[in-house]
Amino acid sequence: MIITSVETQKKNKHRKSIFIDNKYAFSIDEEDCFRLNLYVGNTLTEDEIVQINRTCNYSKAKKKAMKAILFKMRSEREVKRKLELYGFDDATIEEVIRHLIGLDYINDHLYTEKYIKYAFSMKKFGKKRVSQELVKRGIDPNIISHYLDLIEDDERKRLRPMVEKKLRTIKVMDEKNLNRVKSHFIRRGYKLDDINECINIVTE
Repeated sequence: MIITSVETQKKNKHRKSIFIDNKYAFSIDEEDCFRLNLYVGNTLTEDEIVQINRTCNYSKAKKKAMKAILFKMRSEREVKRKLELYGFDDATIEEVIRHLIGLDYINDHLYTEKYIKYAFSMKKFGKKRVSQELVKRGIDPNIISHYLDLIEDDERKRLRPMVEKKLRTIKVMDEKNLNRVKSHFIRRGYKLDDINECINIVTE
């Protein structure tokens, strides 16, 4: 099988369309085209074409993954899900993930540490909600527990001003409205005992 034409794509000047025996065979990034010596007149076996397609697939998946983590740190599972949505096969995804972990572009330990600080300071979540959110993102529970234990945090101390602020919005301090306040903070990951204690202190 002979490469009969190598054409620059109209919609993307950085990609090449490869024609073998005058028929379109596959497309490839310009960089990979040069690296693999795909020039007119070169001959390719079926095995070589299969390997080239694997290389191209890996290259595309890596670029998609890099784009996904360029402006936002993501967990390993989040990157995997992104690549799955693009339709890449499991073997390609695993290879890309290993590569990015090796470069420290994916680091679930660092991700967990940063997310906890963000969730406490910006989202005002309690530890339970933080843990739930990290589990959703595919973080190992042991990693979550480790980093939560490292944080010196008094949840009641952090919760009290939030409860006080919430209670100021209530016109009638009846059981129905108090239960709404409790439900609000339970959803944010705080313990009911801590919520009740804060309410009692504020309403004394």
